Formats: sequence, structure tokens, C-alpha cells
Amino acid sequence: MWAAYGKYGSRQASKAAFAAIADPDVDRIAERAAAWAASAKPGKRRMPLEKWLAEERYDEADRKVIRQPPPANDNRTTPAAKAAARHVEIERAEMTENVAGDKVIVFHLIEPGTTDGVIEGAPSGILEIVIESNSSKKQDEGQERLQRLAQACGRDEVESTDCLDFHRFTLLPDGRFRRAPQEILDLVYEPEAA
Repeated sequence: MWAAYGKYGSRQASKAAFAAIADPDVDRIAERAAAWAASAKPGKRRMPLEKWLAEERYDEADRKVIRQPPPANDNRTTPAAKAAARHVEIERAEMTENVAGDKVIVFHLIEPGTTDGVIEGAPSGILEIVIESNSSKKQDEGQERLQRLAQACGRDEVESTDCLDFHRFTLLPDGRFRRAPQEILDLVYEPEAA
């Protein structure tokens, strides 16, 4: 595993993270570790193996995208399954309280490379994450979600509500976040001539 990932990170911490995986498929994880390492851009920082294992990134590490034709007349396909991942940009964020009295950060989302545009898939272009709640479970889930959003935006942590402004990420149909492709990160807004 260590060699497949390119010997990056702490070897002992990686062993501990691997040992924490319940019933691991060693061959599959090693194959994905090699694919992840092979897809790394030269000179770019990448995630240490111990973090990659702890965050179960091996479930998403297959860097080969194989397009499947849509099923012919499959009535079992739900609207959520048909929805596509959306590349979004955080226009601004603000701290507020929701109707349950939880403190939340409200992220206003726009299409990357524009100055406006409501994002479908997030109600009214809004992403709301609970950061303080009377329910410890709700608060823990919100803090974890905020951390995943920060990682998708290329940040290690969120220091303030505005530190993610103008960052781009991919919003998956199930509400999870992923790092946006480089061509989305590189988009530059160019206003139309009047």
C-alpha cells in the first residue's frame, strides 16, 4: 500500500489508518492508491496516505472515467439519479440562525465564471451548514460537512465565514462535495461588451 501510493505521508500513521478499516479489500485499495498517485500533478501537494485512508478516498480514487450509455427506458431511474454534478462558486457566506435556532453558515452559490446565476440542485442557490446546535449529533455532522466543503475548496480549515468566498467546488447530486476539475478552477469571468 505504502509503495503503491508513492510513499507519501507518515508510514506509521498510514498503518494505523489502514488497520482501522473494517474488512479492507487490500487489492482494490492498493490498486486505487496506485491510480491516485499516478494521477497526481508533478509539483502539486497531495493528500498524505494516512488522511487518504482515514477519509476513505479509495472509494473515489478511480481516476478513469468510463462513460456508460443511459439505460434504455429504465423506469426505475429516479430524478435524483438523473441529476448531474454541478460546478459551483461561493459568491459569499454569512452567519445566521435557522428556524430551529441553530447557528448556520449560509453559502450563496453562483455558476463559476459569472456574476450571477442561481444554482439548481441547491434551493435558491443556497447551501446551509449547521455549525452550532443544541443537538451534538447535528452539530458534529455540520462541522464534518463544513470540513469536507473546505477540503473540496482546497483549504485545510475554515477560519471565518468569508474565507471560502469565490472558491469553486463540485456539488454532487447527493449533496456531497468534491474538488472541481482544473478547467473549472481556471475559469475567468469576462463580462460581455456593452
